Amino acid sequence: MHPAPRPQPGSPWADACARPRITIALSPRAAVVSPRRRLRRHAARDGDKSIGAATFSLATAPASLILTLSLLFGAAVVPPAPAAFTPLEDRPPPPASVGTGAIRFSASPQPGVAAVQNALVEAWAAARADFVEAGAVSGPAWEAALQAALGEAGAASDAAMAWGVVERLIASLGDQYTRVLRPGSGDGYGGGSASLYASDLAGQATSLGLQLVAAGAGGNAAVVSVGAVIPGSPAEAAGVRPDDEVVAVNGRPAAATPPTDLARALAVDADVQVRSGSGSVRTYHLTPAVVPLHAVQHASLAGRDGRKRVAYLRLAAFNDLTPDDVRASLAALALVPTQPSALIIDLRDNAGGAVAAAVNVAGQLLEGGGGSGSLLARVQDGRGSEEAVAVPRPPRASRPPWPQAGRPPMALLINGGTASSSELLAGALAGGDTATVLTVGERSFGKGRTQRSVPLTGGGLLLISNRTFTTPAGVAVDGVGLTPAVKCVPDVATAGFFVSGGTEMAEGGDAVLADSLLSDPCVRLAAERLGVELREAVSVP
Repeated sequence: MHPAPRPQPGSPWADACARPRITIALSPRAAVVSPRRRLRRHAARDGDKSIGAATFSLATAPASLILTLSLLFGAAVVPPAPAAFTPLEDRPPPPASVGTGAIRFSASPQPGVAAVQNALVEAWAAARADFVEAGAVSGPAWEAALQAALGEAGAASDAAMAWGVVERLIASLGDQYTRVLRPGSGDGYGGGSASLYASDLAGQATSLGLQLVAAGAGGNAAVVSVGAVIPGSPAEAAGVRPDDEVVAVNGRPAAATPPTDLARALAVDADVQVRSGSGSVRTYHLTPAVVPLHAVQHASLAGRDGRKRVAYLRLAAFNDLTPDDVRASLAALALVPTQPSALIIDLRDNAGGAVAAAVNVAGQLLEGGGGSGSLLARVQDGRGSEEAVAVPRPPRASRPPWPQAGRPPMALLINGGTASSSELLAGALAGGDTATVLTVGERSFGKGRTQRSVPLTGGGLLLISNRTFTTPAGVAVDGVGLTPAVKCVPDVATAGFFVSGGTEMAEGGDAVLADSLLSDPCVRLAAERLGVELREAVSVP
């Protein structure tokens, strides 16, 4: 995906809203330290993020330092509604009063711990500048919290212990979405890491490329089989195929292994024994490699009368690959001889991801340009300022191939797993266009806030909630979720129907996946409400 657009020179946001400038003044006794201030701006995107942070140099010598933090903000002008589009995650911090606090602490003699003290100051300053609940980071209490945390971190025996201090400081804000990700790759099962987070949002994973399905009664897996093999993965290269039975992993029977243990075993080098449909058994030694994670799928579903068709688009997550994948799927659906009579967008169990990707998709699906009915959302910062944000108009070459009559009637599928960036998109589609958009399913999760991403010294990452958003009509999302117009609760888990890899579930494609869509009561209900009665599913043994 191309980098998100930046404010143009001369725009209100570019000229009037500066990033906070953070300066450090060191006492003469600390002359051994070379103070420097460096503001880093990156074009990287993340799940509800932009990156903008200050980096500090601290002494590693055991000297008592006087650290003066002066947060200086330029005056900000709230643009008229709808605003010229600037990515939500790239909005500058709101204006704040100037404040200066003198913090005295002893820098640790251990370079690793001293670096974490540096990260601690960065996280503290970012929260003070941009946290969505401004009252929690204003006044002497927040300065006292930094003073105490610096002392505790300085006394830590190693960097890992010091990172725990940073995490506790940020956790004290009481926002479950504002958190610190430590440096390192992590294992993906428990404590997240900065590099894992970045890989997810880039649409990459270090993986064997296997997605498994357990079948059995009473919650016990009698058989573990390969549900899908990610294209370009080590598993595909070795010859593993969908529907192969997984007999054992590293000599341990797969059916007798708890799912979490099985996932851990398959996250590293593994000996995977499989039984093919012909009954032959082979053992593959697989080594993880970086594979792309495509989170978009599409299908062209036939109506009962054979004359009407429904275009179906499934978005399982938002990452850097999503906009191009959506564009390719819409182009493929336009090549179907019978133009679609309706479009179903499936956001069920989509927990969110990159805000920039969701905004790009909104621009593809809606008529952008800043006119009435073309709003993306209304956003609020921690100091009460509100702004109406317009859907960006995509470049002409990127606009969807709708017929001359415009895009077909649309329905959205949502449920309790639809969250964050998915709710942003759902609110824009259902409330940001003059055409009728029907919502079907269950109430969404209710994470109506975005996070800014701040890189920290040593490779850590701070995710800080910096904005809340409502639908274009002003309907609250955070803590309440979106209520569908038509309730539908399927008796099966929809997530099991889909796989990564951009699989096209069209006529003549994968019969099992296409059949699962036609068997999905919410897909059928949405199609019927849009005027298309789908053909019956074909039973596949």
